[in-house]
Amino acid sequence: MTTASIKKRENIAEYLLYMWQIEDHIRAYRLDIDSIQTGIIDRYTSLSDAERSEMRGWYESLIDMMRREDAEKSGHIQLNKNVIIALDDLHRRLMASPKYAA
Repeated sequence: MTTASIKKRENIAEYLLYMWQIEDHIRAYRLDIDSIQTGIIDRYTSLSDAERSEMRGWYESLIDMMRREDAEKSGHIQLNKNVIIALDDLHRRLMASPKYAA
């Protein structure tokens, strides 16, 4: 997924917020990939068929994770929890560093 990978590389907090939105969109479409295809993926008219197929695969993998991790109705997948853990770790290290003392 291009948007997600760009956000992850450029702004991890923005990526996390984006991914939370994606989880909510998937829930709004009741984890139904065909509805997501019609309601989201097909609206990207500038994408090639291969890019749309890649996007569908990305959504399918997220749906699978949400089902396996019991996040269909609420909560977040481990992929996103790991980002929070990494951000929290960075925050703690920065707070403990004398270089960044207030």
